[in-house]
Amino acid sequence: MRRDEEIADFNERCGGMTGIICSRLMNEIDAVLPDAQSRLYYANPVWFLDNIPVVGYSVSTCSVTLRFWNGQNFISRGLTSVGSFRAAEVKYHHADAINYAALRVWLEEALVAHRTCRTTSELFEVTELAVC
Repeated sequence: MRRDEEIADFNERCGGMTGIICSRLMNEIDAVLPDAQSRLYYANPVWFLDNIPVVGYSVSTCSVTLRFWNGQNFISRGLTSVGSFRAAEVKYHHADAINYAALRVWLEEALVAHRTCRTTSELFEVTELAVC
């Protein structure tokens, strides 16, 4: 099974509103980050650039959580800081709650953050950098 099919199957298995939210997020992520590799990572859809996780989502009984690994570094607002690293997230309870303009900005910021981390790591000859 190809990776994109694996995530599409994940979304379909969620069913109902959760599945709709997941499918819409997947489509937007794929559109803005076409060079990202996607796969299920710890049972959740995650998109990677240069083998570094950039964005992903998880499902609970009442919402879908979209998480950006470097989201606390973003300039734009709307994400909630989570954990002791630099991750930030937003929760969706209904597909109509997705703000596509904000989502695209966050995805573009994730790409810029990744490029900045990669450039910094190359300067210091760090071979693996998950969070910068």
